[in-house]
Amino acid sequence: MSKEKPVIEVGITDIDGVFLEPGPQGGLRLLLCTERAEELALRLPAEVLAKLETRLAQAREMQAGATRQ
Repeated sequence: MSKEKPVIEVGITDIDGVFLEPGPQGGLRLLLCTERAEELALRLPAEVLAKLETRLAQAREMQAGATRQ
């Protein structure tokens, strides 16, 4: 990931839908409600979804460790 790319930050207020994409290597499509007038759809291929799951688990472990100290 390039650090030169701008970051677009959107406040998410709710999850409107979670949809599995068809096929054996299908990913996930998340439809998210935002603070703006538009909704936001994220399409995560299977390999990106696996990375997200790993990183979320790592973040939870770090957070749990920080609260124990």
